[in-house]
Amino acid sequence: MNAWQIIVMIWLFVLLSDFQTLAMRWDPLVESRKSDYRTSKITVEGFATASFIKTNNKKIQVLNSYFFALSGNTVLSINKSRCDKFLELRTDLSYTKFTDSIWVKNTDNLWLFFSYRTVSEKKLRNSFNASLRTQLTDTWMSIPNYTLKNERQWRSGPFTPGTTILSYGLNYRFDERTDISISYASLKIYSFIPKPESQTPVFIRSGKVGINSEYGFNFQLRLEEPINHFISIENRTSFFTTGLKKESMIFDFQNRIWLDIYRNIRVRIDSKFFYDALQATGIQSKHELLVGIFFGNKNKLLRMLE
Repeated sequence: MNAWQIIVMIWLFVLLSDFQTLAMRWDPLVESRKSDYRTSKITVEGFATASFIKTNNKKIQVLNSYFFALSGNTVLSINKSRCDKFLELRTDLSYTKFTDSIWVKNTDNLWLFFSYRTVSEKKLRNSFNASLRTQLTDTWMSIPNYTLKNERQWRSGPFTPGTTILSYGLNYRFDERTDISISYASLKIYSFIPKPESQTPVFIRSGKVGINSEYGFNFQLRLEEPINHFISIENRTSFFTTGLKKESMIFDFQNRIWLDIYRNIRVRIDSKFFYDALQATGIQSKHELLVGIFFGNKNKLLRMLE
């Protein structure tokens, strides 16, 4: 069984389970309602941009390149009288194409977050969370070959590497757009390609891919705050650790600012900081300012009675 098959099976179990045991402590005021009133909110958004760059230097030849970027964000929120379910899928993919040359991948991220929370009149409630971070497409490294056409070597792909974190704890809701989850019982399941010289133990091995698990503490922050009719801020921050050593920590900070210019034309300002010892020894950062076309629906609201 491949690594991606194992991770997909875990996520199918998470999404199809009802987690009724987590919702045993409903609020009496909510439980007294006769009907299981439900509100469903579906949001699908996308952002696309492209650019052309021409470089002319006396020491080198003229070099032309094209830049393409596409990102998407899908949110499904189901609010029942006993529990809330929240599912969010965020994707980012961008390439640079050099004229008469190769494609270079700049960004490739897939982030999936699922939350199951008990309903209470209070802001503090029980929650079960699951998150997945991986990439959408395969990554190849070009190997120069002066006698034949350049060769490619596979480096990584979907779910390799990939990290899934399952956690149970408390969720504090500031408002409908902002909440914090603190999970004192968290399980991290991650896939990676072990290096020959590495002494890291491998729990499950499938070909060249290894799968391990760790138990620790997890923190999640979700923030969406409109400043005014033209400016809004989004933040997704997560932190996982099994101890005080930096090798056992995962830190992911994503901050995004939207500026509405005219109708569907927007400016997107991204600041990202990411640390995972499996991918790099230091903190990775990326900052972007993009102008492109925004498309999607505006929080479609569907109300149903069961």
